[in-house]
Amino acid sequence: DWWTQVQQQYGINRNLLFSHPNVFLSQNYYKGEQEDVFYITNYSATQEVRQTLSFPHVDTGKTAWVWDAETGKRYRLDEWQKGVDLYLQPEESRLIVFDYETEGEPFRPLIREGEPCMTLGDNWDMHFKHALTGEEFDLRQTALFDLNQDSRTQTFAGDVEYSTVLNIRRPEFVSLLDAGNANNSVVELIVNGKSLGRRWYGYRMWNVKGLLRKGENHITLRCTTTLGNYVKSLTDNPVAQGWPGGQPTAPMGILGPVCLY
Repeated sequence: DWWTQVQQQYGINRNLLFSHPNVFLSQNYYKGEQEDVFYITNYSATQEVRQTLSFPHVDTGKTAWVWDAETGKRYRLDEWQKGVDLYLQPEESRLIVFDYETEGEPFRPLIREGEPCMTLGDNWDMHFKHALTGEEFDLRQTALFDLNQDSRTQTFAGDVEYSTVLNIRRPEFVSLLDAGNANNSVVELIVNGKSLGRRWYGYRMWNVKGLLRKGENHITLRCTTTLGNYVKSLTDNPVAQGWPGGQPTAPMGILGPVCLY
């Protein structure tokens, strides 16, 4: 590409090399007293990114780490000198730090593999709590649906809890839950009363290894929707009407499919 040509023409050192540059990838590099810090972002809302990374100017005696900014934990990238395989989900970022520490767990990315072993979707108990009016109500559905396509929920804004019960015979073979299409909502997974955290970027996936039990399991997906459709419904508020402009109402809620792998 043109930037590669400019770098070569003027002898600009590159601290990070991508195996095949991507228009949706960006990176920042920071140098500390002992650390080299790389922040890499996939700006695409729909496309995954897979690359092999090289770090030509980092001391090969250092250890590479993936730092999780949400939890504060870090995970070791072994044999980084041979290249680092980068997998980024849509809108996902990766913080890679090099230092002289050596002790830590290896990095294991969360990746869907193979076909799903179960699809959830026969019965969903849905509890709605409006973020602004405080109104609460319940629906029972046999399939997930776009909240924007139902007059009861089109102008909703707030939290929707999707709850279901599933029976699992061999939980030891289940490692991942994927909520599918969530229409850019923030989604929290709760398994048998235990929260596994929220996802607001990348795929809405969680590691459930060892958390499911044989027999009955209670699954809740707590979805926080966007405000746009509610704002458009405030027809007597000129400020609210001016904010979304002529934009149409948007899809909302979890469409799935919600699958176990």
